[in-house]
Amino acid sequence: MEIKMRGGEAACLDWLLEGMPGDRPGGGQDTRESFIDKLVATGMDATVAELAATAAAASGHAFADASGANVELSSEKRALAQDEATDVVLAVYDGRRSITGMKEQSVGPELRQLYRDEYPARLGAAGLTEVDLIDRFPVLKGVFGYSRGGGTAGSSRVVMFRGKGGAYRVYADSSETEAFFLRLDPQRVARWLHGRGHLKSVPTSDKEARGAILSAIEIPDRGANADTETPGTAVLTLLHSYTHRLIRQLAVMAGIDRESLSEYLVPHHLGAFVYATPKGDFVLGGMQAVFETDMHMLLARQAEAESRCPLDPGCARAENACPACLHLGEPSCAYYNRFLRRDHLFGPAGFLSMDS
Repeated sequence: MEIKMRGGEAACLDWLLEGMPGDRPGGGQDTRESFIDKLVATGMDATVAELAATAAAASGHAFADASGANVELSSEKRALAQDEATDVVLAVYDGRRSITGMKEQSVGPELRQLYRDEYPARLGAAGLTEVDLIDRFPVLKGVFGYSRGGGTAGSSRVVMFRGKGGAYRVYADSSETEAFFLRLDPQRVARWLHGRGHLKSVPTSDKEARGAILSAIEIPDRGANADTETPGTAVLTLLHSYTHRLIRQLAVMAGIDRESLSEYLVPHHLGAFVYATPKGDFVLGGMQAVFETDMHMLLARQAEAESRCPLDPGCARAENACPACLHLGEPSCAYYNRFLRRDHLFGPAGFLSMDS
């Protein structure tokens, strides 16, 4: 799906920094750029659209701030942040249901009380601003070759598939499945980073916190050194550890095998998708069932369930993450079980130990 807007990636970034108001970019108050984009999309000449925006502003029309334009970023970081923002927009484009919107549904008294009181309280206690249910999360799987050789490191080789003329070929399959989109509380993350010496001050609004964190972090590559803490490794490790813990809790409650749940992280925006492995055209519905009736229990388990590892004190003295507490199977983890630490979540300096 193409985002058909002039400056579409910038509009996606603005939308994420604003907190994703409305169903998609353009669902909230227009920025000057998005106002012009809409006029151009109707067939109006770009120069005329610019003049129309100027005239609208002169007549008293208030445009929203272009959040992304106000955040000081290098061109490389802005491109990465825009890429992640576009991924989020494409994932939720066909619709989503949010925890904070559940209280508006027409349901019986028990569910009404659950959605009005329990869900929002548990959401804040778990350090989140929102959880969205996406019932048509797009997944594309590609196969580009096969391996030959022994099982020891360095003894195997990858043979690429090739088509006519020697061009590389990728065989792919697309499908849709159910997913949660988690968004960490940006002010709470900012306080956590400030406590670790990575932010000079704590912003007083979600929007300012998102911008300050995005300006401060450099997200490392998957193979980068995970031992030296920087603002970027701290955010990645926090988000990754949080997501792995939630997957382990969700697998039990949704009745889905743990290895059938996977993650897709968007660390520049403090977000993570947790999705069920597609099974052809069939969607099990276990995640939807949890979302509609048991989300408060899942979030309570995330914040309050046992935080120690069965292999402590050895695990705590070593990596602070192991197969017994935070690791997932290789197909489920995008970072090969690196950038994981329980002490980022719990203990004196833990994210989930902080007041909401």
